[in-house]
Amino acid sequence: MKTAYVEYWLGKGEYGAERVRRATLRKQRRKLSGNRLCKCGNVNSYGKHTCPFAEEMYEDQGLCNCCSECTHNCAMDI
Repeated sequence: MKTAYVEYWLGKGEYGAERVRRATLRKQRRKLSGNRLCKCGNVNSYGKHTCPFAEEMYEDQGLCNCCSECTHNCAMDI
């Protein structure tokens, strides 16, 4: 996970620590599953693409496999 994200949320106390712990678990489950499911559980119909949120916030060009609804939600979070 990104260190800036982790540092930010760890500075928020117990709530932030729990949020980081859950995000880490979700990331590990997605990595282990190896399927083409979106993080929300929908079947990925959008294909591999750059995440608009990660690209704008962290300049991360990595690919994600979110569904079109989650991709839209990420774009709205910016």
